Parts: sequence; structure tokens; C-alpha cells
Amino acid sequence: MMHSNWTCSDPNVTYKSTLYAATYTIIFIPGLLANSAALWVLCRFISKKNKAIIFMINLAVADLAHVLSLPLRIYYYINRTWPFGRFLCLLCFYLKYLNMYASICFLTCISIQRYFFLYQPFKAKNWKRRYDIAISAAVWLFVGAACSPFPIMRGFRLQNNSKTCFADLEARQIESKVATVAMTGTAELFGFIGPLIVIVFCTWE
Repeated sequence: MMHSNWTCSDPNVTYKSTLYAATYTIIFIPGLLANSAALWVLCRFISKKNKAIIFMINLAVADLAHVLSLPLRIYYYINRTWPFGRFLCLLCFYLKYLNMYASICFLTCISIQRYFFLYQPFKAKNWKRRYDIAISAAVWLFVGAACSPFPIMRGFRLQNNSKTCFADLEARQIESKVATVAMTGTAELFGFIGPLIVIVFCTWE
């Protein structure tokens, strides 16, 4: 959808933008309070011997990073214009996917760790917190790199003075259907199906 579409009084456009703004507002307020409180509690009691606390902190950070970008989305859908430039547009777009996949990865890490400690209690006693820190760093690096194509695919024609962002960005078309299927399948496998199987298995057992 081009910028000219935003200036017309299309009822469908108005409805969608109002819905987006309302939804993000509903998410932002409790999301900011809940994740800020969770992060404060986890950091305050980091000395406690909760083995999964590092993963929980990273999970809260991932959620909070996305929540903090929501006011810009709300502004965009209320005012129907984007005055913040190309970088912030793509950053907010990137944070959405970074939050989603990082959260999935850290939830998976928590499930695996609990399963491992349940069936290997003696090894759990010798587990060092620095191992969790190293795993968390690896997760951020992997997810950060894996999510980089998302803003690249949507921002290839975005100019710094552009007034559109988010869902209104034109997506780069991939000519090869095989490549499209491969990319979609990989994202679904490693970002949803694989973690779901692991979490269900660890919880069921």
C-alpha cells in the first residue's frame, strides 16, 4: 500500500489502522508493567539458586525490547504517517521478529534445562551460571542473524524520507518458488515446530 492510499478516506484503511492502534495500546500498557516488574524481580533475586533465572531474564529483555517499540507503531497507525526515518522503521520491524524468535528459543532453553536437571540431578549441582550466560549469548547471536533478512526483505525500497512503515512496506519478491518454500519451511521448522516438539516432550516427560 502506497502513501497515497493513507491520505484517502478508505473505510477499510481507517478500520485497520484503528484496530492496530487499539491492539498495540492494549498490549503496551500491561506489557511494559509486567515485563519491567519481572525484570526487576529477577535481577533483584539473581543471587538465588534458581537455575533458569538467566534464561528468564533474557526472556523478559526480549519482550521488553519489543514492547518499548510499540509507541512508535501506535503513533504511526493513529497519525497515518512515519516521521522517524528509515532506521527506526526497520529497527521496530526487526525487534518484532527478534522478540518472537528469541522468546521461543529461551522458552525452549528453560524446558530443556528443567528436563535435564530433573533426570540428571547430580550434574545439576555442578552446573555453572556462566554456562547459561554463554548459551544466552549464543541464542542472541543466532536469532539476531537469523532475523536480519526480515527488515532487508521489507526495506529494500524504503527511503529515509518515506512516510510509510510496518505492514505498508513493499515486500521484496523472490522469483524462485523453491527458495520461497525453503525459507518459509526453515522458519517454521526452527521457529515453531521444532521448539514446540521439544517443549511438549520436556513437559510431558
